[in-house]
Amino acid sequence: MTVTPKTVTSNSLGQPTSAQASGWVERLGRIGLISRGLVYFLIGVIALQMAYGAVHTAASQQGAFRTIAAQTYGQVLLWIVAIGLLGYALWQLLAAFSGPTRGGDAKSGGKRALYLVKTVLYLALAWTAASIAAGAGGGSSSTSFTADLMKDDFGRALIGLVGAVIAVAGLVLIWQGWSTDFEKKLKREQMGPSTYKVVRRLGQVGYIARGAVFTLVGILVIYAAISFEPAKARGLDAALQAVAQAPGGQVLLTIAAIGLMAFGLYSCTEARYRRFET
Repeated sequence: MTVTPKTVTSNSLGQPTSAQASGWVERLGRIGLISRGLVYFLIGVIALQMAYGAVHTAASQQGAFRTIAAQTYGQVLLWIVAIGLLGYALWQLLAAFSGPTRGGDAKSGGKRALYLVKTVLYLALAWTAASIAAGAGGGSSSTSFTADLMKDDFGRALIGLVGAVIAVAGLVLIWQGWSTDFEKKLKREQMGPSTYKVVRRLGQVGYIARGAVFTLVGILVIYAAISFEPAKARGLDAALQAVAQAPGGQVLLTIAAIGLMAFGLYSCTEARYRRFET
C-alpha cells in the first residue's frame, strides 16, 4: 500500500507552516481585504478633503460607505463591499478556531480573542454597509447608548476599558508598521524586488497611520469616560477632526490622510500576496 506523505508548506524563511486554507475561505479573505482597502482609501480621501475644507461627509467608515453609495452604480458596489466585509468577518471567525489558535496556551487564547474581536467589528461594518445600501441609513449615533452607560460607575469603567483596548490596539498597529511585522503574512517569494519595496513601504506607512488614528480614538473614548462627555466617545471622524484642530493641523491631517490611503492600497495588495493558512 502506498502512503502519500502529508504536504507541508514553508514560509518565506523556510519554516514549516500549517496547511493552506480551503479555496472558498481564501476567496472570502481576499474579497474582504479588497473591501477593507477600499473603505480605508476612501476614508483617507475624505480626510484629505477635510484638511483643505472640501468636506461633504464624515471621515469614517460610514462616510466612506455613503461616498460609495453616491456614485454611479454605487448601491451595487456597496452591496459588494458589504458582502466582502462579511466574508472577511467569517474568515476571521474561522481563523479563531483553526491553525495557530488551536492550542490551549495563553498565546493561542490571545490570538483567538483577537480574531473574535475582529469578527464582531467587521460584522458590524458589513451590517452598516448593507443598511446604507438598502437605504436604511445605518448612521444613527451611539451617543445616547454611551450616555446611558455612563449613568453609573460600572458603565463609565466599561467605556474607559473599551477606550484603553482601542488605544493599545493602535499602539500594536504602530509597532507592526515600524517593525514590518506584517510581512510575516505575505508571500514574499512571489514578489519581485521592486514590488516588495512598494508593498513594504505601503504597509509601514499605512499601519503606522492607522495605528496613530486608532490610538487617538482610544484616548478620546477614555477622556469621554473620565469627563462624563458621551459625545466625545466617537470614532475615526472625531479623531481626524481633533488632528485638524491641533497646531499645524492641516499638515498633520494631510499626513494622516495619505497614511490611511496607503493602508487602503496595502490592503488591496495584501489580497494578492496574503498567505492564507488554517
